[in-house]
Amino acid sequence: MRVYVRTFQPLALISIGWGSIILFTCFITQGQSYIISMPTWNQYVQSQWINFEAIAHQIDVLKYTINEDCPVGNGIVFLPALVPEYRRSLAKLVDILGEARLAFRMSFTKMNQLSMMVNREGSFTHYRQRGTIPPAESLQKMLDEGWGELWPSDHIKEILDEMHLVGGKSASFASRIADYFNDIPGWEHDDSITQQTNIDNLARIIDSDGNFEVGDVAEGVIIIPGPQQARAVLKNTLRTLLEFLTFSRNQFKDFASKASIEMANPLLIDLIRDHDPNHGEGETPFTFVELLGSFVKWYECWIPEFQDLLYLIDHRLGPLPEPE
Repeated sequence: MRVYVRTFQPLALISIGWGSIILFTCFITQGQSYIISMPTWNQYVQSQWINFEAIAHQIDVLKYTINEDCPVGNGIVFLPALVPEYRRSLAKLVDILGEARLAFRMSFTKMNQLSMMVNREGSFTHYRQRGTIPPAESLQKMLDEGWGELWPSDHIKEILDEMHLVGGKSASFASRIADYFNDIPGWEHDDSITQQTNIDNLARIIDSDGNFEVGDVAEGVIIIPGPQQARAVLKNTLRTLLEFLTFSRNQFKDFASKASIEMANPLLIDLIRDHDPNHGEGETPFTFVELLGSFVKWYECWIPEFQDLLYLIDHRLGPLPEPE
């Protein structure tokens, strides 16, 4: 007799600022599991076929959303700007924040260096002789441009650091979400297997906790009642994913609200001007409010698809067969 615990592992969920690591695992405890015979399992799958079919179609919709409509984009490393999916991705938004953060820090560093040089040197003659602009003039030019309003406070730098950090962690976790659900079979499948096998594979991911075999013959499917049962684990995983997506969306709503007041300086807007999706032809300039609002829209692109998948699994699927 051989017992095979399911190998399709649930997703380890790393929270972004709202808790510790949540890891869902599955194990068999003596006296808690039971076995459904293969005839009973096959009858169950057939009785729930229409529901598994609806779930399979929703998984296809979900895959299109996470791969085409609103991709993460972390896997695009070679000339990403030329890849259409990158232009719709979360990674692009994070990269824009990263570039703005770097440009702002470089301007701060330049001002600090010029200030130290002005304090240290009293004569500008040698700069004139070399044909270079004296530090005092360079510093005054930056002050005249308005950098004096942003310097020497670290407040804007800290805001940019926080937004970029949250966005980066969020993109990393979203990439793991995409990988996890891309491995779940939908209605579309490889021609090498039948639709019956495809739906059976989906049903096993949702409901089976392992295979029970005698010799090399599959004799049944293992079920573990309670919160460790495969369907219960998947539903909890989906609920936690929705909490993550909702929390992240609300974080960037808060960032946008702060940016409308604290990041309206034209010098800051210039940091992201080259990324204006309207190429400067819009009625209003591209600001951090619009950029952060794009983060909000990205999360809102994913949320309804995961909500629909959870609803189908939670409300459409019938109960598993009882112990025989």
